[in-house]
Amino acid sequence: MLIFLFYPIEYSKNYSPDKQYVLIGKHFLYQSLIPTFPGQGGDKSGFVYVYDLKEKRIIGIARIPMLSMMHEVSWKQNSVKLKLINTWNLPRSLSQ
Repeated sequence: MLIFLFYPIEYSKNYSPDKQYVLIGKHFLYQSLIPTFPGQGGDKSGFVYVYDLKEKRIIGIARIPMLSMMHEVSWKQNSVKLKLINTWNLPRSLSQ
């Protein structure tokens, strides 16, 4: 029973402009069971995954202190940057 508390729950997705890549934010199930005030849902800590939709594989993973920070993302031609967290190089350039 306790193992289900660590089941990852998707928080949000952020697609690259050409839809080749997606940034996925997840947190653990037990964090949803902790009461919070309205508007504090994004204050949960979690993980961010950069996923290559074309090759169907994970490019990178990073721990994030607040999932609401995953919206501060900038997609560049050859990389994706998550402000104050990490920068990942992309295997292919973004399409124009």
